[in-house]
Amino acid sequence: MSRVTSLHIYQTPFTNDSRIVKETRSLIEAGVVDECVVLAMSGDGLLPEESFGSGRTVRRLAPATRRLRPSRRARAVQVIEWLGHVLAASGRERPTVVHAHSITTLPVGVWMKRRYGCRLVYDAHELETESASATGLKKPVSKLVERILIREADAVLVVSESIRRWYERSYGLRNVHLVRNVPEVRHGVHGGAQRREWRRSLGVPDDALLFLYQGLLGRGRGVELTLDAFSRVGPDKHVVFLGYGPLERLVKEAAARHSNIHFSPAVPPDRVLEITRNADVGLAMIEDVCLSYRYCLPNKLFEYILSGIPVIASDFPDMGQVIDDQHCGWRTRVDSAALHALVSRLDRAMIAAQTSAMRQQPIRFGWHHEAEVLLSAYRRCLGAPASASI
Repeated sequence: MSRVTSLHIYQTPFTNDSRIVKETRSLIEAGVVDECVVLAMSGDGLLPEESFGSGRTVRRLAPATRRLRPSRRARAVQVIEWLGHVLAASGRERPTVVHAHSITTLPVGVWMKRRYGCRLVYDAHELETESASATGLKKPVSKLVERILIREADAVLVVSESIRRWYERSYGLRNVHLVRNVPEVRHGVHGGAQRREWRRSLGVPDDALLFLYQGLLGRGRGVELTLDAFSRVGPDKHVVFLGYGPLERLVKEAAARHSNIHFSPAVPPDRVLEITRNADVGLAMIEDVCLSYRYCLPNKLFEYILSGIPVIASDFPDMGQVIDDQHCGWRTRVDSAALHALVSRLDRAMIAAQTSAMRQQPIRFGWHHEAEVLLSAYRRCLGAPASASI
């Protein structure tokens, strides 16, 4: 029997994308494929090729134009050259399944399918044509490319129920599968004892309520409105921003002015839940700046719940559904006044009651559930029974 290879095309240096790591591991462990190869971009200090688990390899392709002076035009040239390298590499890999992880890589995936007769999986990490970055000419071009080529995909994977319905409604598709980007459920994480060392290292008193923002410090993710809200609350309410990104300087400046605002550098993914347990409440204040954000289901929402802490989340359809199902926190309007009012109202007794309520609920999510959908979609693509044992 011929070797089954899944070729993932990912337009970043691939340092630790949790979704691809989980997907490829599930595919290998279930025996659905024999090998997973990720074709990614090169990056400073990164090896051109390395293993990231049994049967899984990342190959970073280096465009000669990567040393161009940074600009939008230079970035476009680099991506085009990189895609050319991907096409050349595909001839050596001869994939059984090509797994495209963005609109940019979808045309290359379609070409590979037609050239080598392989199967095509299109994995939409967000509603990319309706994202905050889809501006100017990029938006209509992306929409046209996706509308024309998406029907070539043997399976389409999406990250929220609202996005799944959007794809079915917009393109009349019947092969859209919901594979949420949720963490793996680890025994002993939900409801584990909090550790205080990290709080003390930040200068957070033991008797203060600590609110946590984790993730990318970027526009549209509630960073600025959170800073504004906490600059006006009492000294017994602290917030820490755990992450990195373009707004890191803004957070550090606010932390220098306000003793209840703190910054902490990002930690390795395997330490996120451990650190999150130190907080009393998690923040998932995504702004309604685009449809992709409104329909999102950020990984940190699930990480807060698995860490046993309640969540303040944007009152959006998919996040709100998780809040309701898990009895795990509060929905709120997305502005600094609403967040300030809610944070000011919360006290330790209210948070303890909410924490107790959420811990009485069974965890209704986990990567093992999402993996079943992924494996079923792959088996259908490969012509195997969808219900084969996992």
